[in-house]
Amino acid sequence: MDLPGAGIDGRGVLVIRSLNYIGLWNPVLSAGSAILDLRLERGSISISIEDILAFGLTVWAAYLLSAFIRFTLQEEVYPRRGIARGLSYAYSRLVHYIILALGFLVGLGVLGMDLSKGERARGRLRGGHRFGLQDVVNNFVCGLILLFERPVTVGDIVEVGGLQGEVRRIGIRASTVRTYQGADIIVPNSSSLPPT
Repeated sequence: MDLPGAGIDGRGVLVIRSLNYIGLWNPVLSAGSAILDLRLERGSISISIEDILAFGLTVWAAYLLSAFIRFTLQEEVYPRRGIARGLSYAYSRLVHYIILALGFLVGLGVLGMDLSKGERARGRLRGGHRFGLQDVVNNFVCGLILLFERPVTVGDIVEVGGLQGEVRRIGIRASTVRTYQGADIIVPNSSSLPPT
């Protein structure tokens, strides 16, 4: 027999009341609190499970905010302004990257990392050039050029490695081209994509 309003929230209330009735609610709360306070330590780094969950929720909230803003722009703003499809795609991608980057930085702050001490990170990035990060940076910069100079836009027909196809997506590091055979080819942004 279902209680009125016993959806997901009603079931949660029912579980809490049942645990409280049989005297297990306080032990369950104590165990949950102990798990959340559990700290993972390695060297000078000490992170609790609660911090990791807060980081994940922050990044997830940034992703949801980005999706909502991009949807609103796509459905309400771009059609009213008459913005071309390639340019609207570029704006949406840029908004997406900015919001995700900000969400990631806020998440690092939630983890308790001091973001004002960036010298160590910059030094590691400079050292990372030896391990192939220059390709990542090169593809990222080329992706921004593709999005804003628009030598190639979403929907263009291009030729890649002797195969022709349509540009389906221009990402931060690579673009996706769908061939006429139905295969998706991932092309690094630093590769030239001359329109046919």
